[in-house]
Amino acid sequence: MPTRKKKKNIFPLHCTHLQIAQANPQSEICKRVQLPTHFESLYNIGIHGIEHAYRVLLLVREIAAQEKLSSKLMKQLEFCAIFHDIGRINDEIDDLHGKRAIQLLIKNSFWGLEKYDNQLVRFIIENHCIYDSLSRMTVGNYNLHNTEESIYLLSIFKDADNLDRFRIGDFDSKYLRNKSSYSLITTASQLFFTGVNQIIIIEHLEKTFWNLKKY
Repeated sequence: MPTRKKKKNIFPLHCTHLQIAQANPQSEICKRVQLPTHFESLYNIGIHGIEHAYRVLLLVREIAAQEKLSSKLMKQLEFCAIFHDIGRINDEIDDLHGKRAIQLLIKNSFWGLEKYDNQLVRFIIENHCIYDSLSRMTVGNYNLHNTEESIYLLSIFKDADNLDRFRIGDFDSKYLRNKSSYSLITTASQLFFTGVNQIIIIEHLEKTFWNLKKY
């Protein structure tokens, strides 16, 4: 009888810790995880809050893996995922919140992650909330090493952001830009509708933050 192939869990970290937290809310994992205090005021409560940042982080990481991006480029996208919406002041359409996010990062010295203060990160965060056609018009304003690669990386990031539109109820696959993103539609839906304990979200973002700092 053929051996059944074990299904790959692409989000092993949060699933394992979620099970621990649910089984024992007083566990050491639940007690010790806390982001630096300056993180607490970064995210609005709403559809663009910390839960959204967490899901975009997981999704962009998986798309990047499927696209076989280098570890360095993946880290750039992870940084963008954590901070891309901190410039939001509401949940309405806002083409400028990416620019405000960069202004906040600059004001706070990128919270100790100055090595991510580069033209690629600025391009992705500032342009993730505007039309692709406008991004192509503004790309010349950035001192980018590789323009086409930067536009491609922006498309990956925007796909991850778009995959989380299940939370709004208007997800439409026609807006996805990369083939690998289509394979994550079911995963993105499950990730939103299943939900994750906020303690686990904070822990995951904290670990990613410190890993980015060490990288």
